[in-house]
Amino acid sequence: MSEVTNDLLLENLKSIQDKLSKLDNGVKDIKEEMVAMRLHQHASQGEINNIYGRLGSIEIRIERIENRLEIVTEPAE
Repeated sequence: MSEVTNDLLLENLKSIQDKLSKLDNGVKDIKEEMVAMRLHQHASQGEINNIYGRLGSIEIRIERIENRLEIVTEPAE
């Protein structure tokens, strides 16, 4: 059996440290991507909320127009 020396241990520890550093960088990249995706999702949700708001105001206007024109509409099923 070969003798374990301080140099061999140091070499292995440096290798582990390099791998951990690469792993840490990879995790940071993933976090940045997740933040970007979250921001995009929030922006998309804001746009959807704006669309719903505009749709609601259009529905109100259509109801007023129908009432003025005395149009009888049946509720959608």
